[in-house]
Amino acid sequence: MDNFDRWFLNPTKQQYFDFDGRATRQQYWMYFLWVVILSIVVSILSGVLGFGDLLANLFALAFAIPQIAFGARRLHDIGKSGWWQLIYFVPIIGLIVMLVWLVRQGEAGSNKYGADPRTTTEVSAPESVTPVPKPDSSSFATNDSESTNSGGSSSTSNT
Repeated sequence: MDNFDRWFLNPTKQQYFDFDGRATRQQYWMYFLWVVILSIVVSILSGVLGFGDLLANLFALAFAIPQIAFGARRLHDIGKSGWWQLIYFVPIIGLIVMLVWLVRQGEAGSNKYGADPRTTTEVSAPESVTPVPKPDSSSFATNDSESTNSGGSSSTSNT
């Protein structure tokens, strides 16, 4: 259930009308996957309960805006305007072009639509950081002598 909250419920609640910013491929496709799964479940329930297509159509209507918003943020990640989603209306070619764009890696670093979401989100710090001990001067001498004996070059070993 944690995945449902992370990839569907939280983005839907927090970014329902959010057309600004960028979305990674993983964010977009996980949201898309949950929408497809829920659409299938709602369609089955609608048929079993005798509502025909009513529930499925209401579900599609309720999640049309967040899907468009997620698409816009995904296009922003590759440096394109969200308005490019209108290319869906071009038969066959539009779907192919959008699919290629949606699976493409986003631009590294910031672009005119915002910071790179791969470096600003989904990054968790380690639970505990163990400092690396500072070597003392005697360990340097040991390491140098080991490297010269094992085939390393030094000015004294060549004579």
